[in-house]
Amino acid sequence: MLHPSPVVSKSLTDKVTEAADKVNKKMGKGLASAIEVGEKATQSAKESMGSMAEDTKSKAEHMTKEAKHKADKLSHETHQAKEDELRK
Repeated sequence: MLHPSPVVSKSLTDKVTEAADKVNKKMGKGLASAIEVGEKATQSAKESMGSMAEDTKSKAEHMTKEAKHKADKLSHETHQAKEDELRK
């Protein structure tokens, strides 16, 4: 029966430890990279949404001003028509 000697056993343990350490480091780097990509995508999405929100807000303000202008014009025309009718 063969029994590993303490020197060989330690060497095998060291090799397993080193291999596990390398795998751990590669996984850590991969996960860090994935997190970084996710953070960049999140930031990009936030910027896009912010830009879209500003654009929508600007368009809404423009439409509100335009609607108010049309309402004022219509009110003025209605008032003028009533005055013209009263003069007859």
